[in-house]
Amino acid sequence: MKTLSFILLSLFVISCGHHSSQKSAKSNSGRYIKTLQKRKALIDQLPSKDTSALTVFVKMTDKNDLVRIFNGKFPDDSIEYTYNVLTEKGKVIMILSSPYSESGDWDVDITHYFDADGRTFAYERLANAFVLPDDGVAYETTTNYFNPQFKNIKHIYKLIDKNKKALDKIYAFDRKGFDNNIYPTSSECLKAYNIILNK
Repeated sequence: MKTLSFILLSLFVISCGHHSSQKSAKSNSGRYIKTLQKRKALIDQLPSKDTSALTVFVKMTDKNDLVRIFNGKFPDDSIEYTYNVLTEKGKVIMILSSPYSESGDWDVDITHYFDADGRTFAYERLANAFVLPDDGVAYETTTNYFNPQFKNIKHIYKLIDKNKKALDKIYAFDRKGFDNNIYPTSSECLKAYNIILNK
């Protein structure tokens, strides 16, 4: 009888320990994601605080190499893509890619965020288009957060109108024809976009 009681007590302790470790892991994961979200928010604010840290390039339809933009003077036409590269202490911490819309009835911004080692810790895709009745605009936001091993640990998706009312998926932005890849490092992202810094 004592043996049985000991076994039951041992199982109870193991079970409690297992649930406790699971709860602790979830708590740690939640704190880690909040840390990444705060870091992303800080990076989003940097361009307005220090414009010197931002380098802008454009991809022209008639040129293979990107053209660097100085003092906000963009070409009048022939722009395919705009790229914003944000650096901090000599390291790339954000790259934004934005395809040019000739019609002006849609807009897409794709942003990679990088940690101090150049690893992607967040990815965000903002898109909007006049697809609703009466020329209404649908706003789509996709945000992913990654751990150092580039495992997606948090996915957030929103599709809303101007009043922040949730919309049906039929109004989701068409992703065909765009670079929808999520690059794991800043170096791979720079290479994919053909961005050469310090040229």
